[in-house]
Amino acid sequence: MIFDFRLNTTGVIDPIGMPYLEECLREFPQTLFVGHGPGWWAEMSADVIPEEKNRTDYPDRPVIKPGRLAELLEQYPNMYADLSAYSCHRALTRDLTYAREFLARFSHKLMFGTDRFVNDYMENPVTISLIRDLQLPADTEYALLGGTAEQVLGLKSNKGNKS
Repeated sequence: MIFDFRLNTTGVIDPIGMPYLEECLREFPQTLFVGHGPGWWAEMSADVIPEEKNRTDYPDRPVIKPGRLAELLEQYPNMYADLSAYSCHRALTRDLTYAREFLARFSHKLMFGTDRFVNDYMENPVTISLIRDLQLPADTEYALLGGTAEQVLGLKSNKGNKS
């Protein structure tokens, strides 16, 4: 993990299109990767520009065309994503119609984790509330809020999840 003061961001920094991540996905197909943070969620839409790539102040414009994030989740069985960061919340709330479709389509690749261990951060309750407010099917919500993580981490059999 690095902090880049010029970009005011943390995490791995990859150019638009995430070519370095894709190279790792191809080179290490048995390794599970979990996308998380501003640089990952900025690629929710194909129209991301360099000034928006690693920042948390995402645009409010709707998603006209799905971005690289959806392509990587679809193409690579070892690519997953974490929903807990505020950057995810910002990416989802820019276009609630697309967010609902995205969450339903990729519920088997999305999981809610956290890198915060205190109650007063807003990321977790806000994102959980958003997922519940979207009124997704029960099995999709279950997958997003625990089922996918349980399955990926081998914590228990995932009998109730049909996603």
